[in-house]
Amino acid sequence: MSPVHNAKDLKCAGRNCTSEDDSTCCGKDNTCVTMVCPVDYAHRQNATDTFCTDLSCNATDYPLCCMEDDKCGSLVCGDGFVSNEAAHETPCRGFKCTESDKDICCDTWAACSDMICPSGKGLVLDVKKLGEFCKNTTCGDADEETCCESAGKCDSMKCPPGTSHRDDAATVPCKDAVCHDTDWTICCGQRAKCQDSPAICKAGSVPKSITEPLFCQAFACTDADVGTCCDTQESCKNYGCPSSQGLASKPDALEQTCADVICGEADKATCCGPRAACSQMICGSGQIPKTPVAGDPAPMCANTTCSEKDKPTCCDGVDTCAQYGCTGDLVHIANFWSIPCTEAQCTQADESLCCAKRAACTTLAACPTGFSINTDNGAELCVNLTCDATATDDGTSESVDTLKCCKQDQAQAAAGVAGGELTGPAAADAATTTTAGADKPEAAEEEGAGHAVLPAWWLLIAVVALQPSAREYWRCGE
Repeated sequence: MSPVHNAKDLKCAGRNCTSEDDSTCCGKDNTCVTMVCPVDYAHRQNATDTFCTDLSCNATDYPLCCMEDDKCGSLVCGDGFVSNEAAHETPCRGFKCTESDKDICCDTWAACSDMICPSGKGLVLDVKKLGEFCKNTTCGDADEETCCESAGKCDSMKCPPGTSHRDDAATVPCKDAVCHDTDWTICCGQRAKCQDSPAICKAGSVPKSITEPLFCQAFACTDADVGTCCDTQESCKNYGCPSSQGLASKPDALEQTCADVICGEADKATCCGPRAACSQMICGSGQIPKTPVAGDPAPMCANTTCSEKDKPTCCDGVDTCAQYGCTGDLVHIANFWSIPCTEAQCTQADESLCCAKRAACTTLAACPTGFSINTDNGAELCVNLTCDATATDDGTSESVDTLKCCKQDQAQAAAGVAGGELTGPAAADAATTTTAGADKPEAAEEEGAGHAVLPAWWLLIAVVALQPSAREYWRCGE
């Protein structure tokens, strides 16, 4: 910077000049403010911004920088004003132009409030600068930086309820920088209503039943709006079918939905079916269908089909053949303890189910060693369903069936008597034959002695063989 032309006549703010006095004492290098104007001339109003044609302004024509001081062009109009177009020719009222000549020498600057910012450049008026001035009596392109700012984009606008941003909102400029004073219709559009798009509610949901309009997220409703527009229908699993009316939930109740958000009486046909009758129940082994009590309704299963859980309702346990006593010549068949009777308790009618006739001696194929088939006893009955002609474990006694169906060979019987061992009826006969020729007293003594040596088990076998009921008891005891 260089001293102004009248620097010697100007005073600094303090005793010594400092950098704070630059604006008073100095001007831009090579500008007209550094030129010394001729007598009766003063610097033009724009001297501080007008450059001389040489660095020192000494060789510059003074009319570039100066004008007669009685012409308006020499008047400094000040902030908010600018010399009018005829200022260089318009004389002031006195020999020197003064503040009182401003009305004839100056025009008011245009304010930013008069500026029309070019929307094509994406600019809008900066409302914070409405009180600032343009650089001339009208605002123009040169004032864009002073008066304008970039317009906001529509996607920054908060759309009113029921509306949504346009698809191109990110590129559409608002009429102001923050989109507060922009008509919402420029940036937003009316959103689609749920009530106009019931089809978006898929299976298992229904449109919400409210009177206020519900809006989708955009101009058309999509699957993304299902939560806004639709309510989930309640499942049939939540409907209590009245069992007292003979109804139960259908097998597919989990997949079925009620007609509305909450299940009601109208959903009975959809959710419920008749309970199965106990007559459809297959009772297991050892069970029979329950007999309905007279006057009571027929028993029913809990659901539309019967299952194992319904057996206590539909079935009664039954006695097995173990609770039935076979009569006469009959004995229990094999596995009789696991065979159920036909009713809850065994009756005479179950005899053919539980019992069979004992085998006859004629079915015996062979007798043990020392015995032969007793053809005289062929019609006699053995203890069980099959005859068992086997010796017992002691090797000397025989089974009941052996004694019943077989006879001991004479030779073995005689040998048994000679050895003092009597076994079976044949041995008794042999003993009688052996003592028949003796004197009576001796015979009687020998006979008494012979009976005295009969073992006790022989007598028991004889009794059992002669009493069918005793034979049955003995067999069961085994």
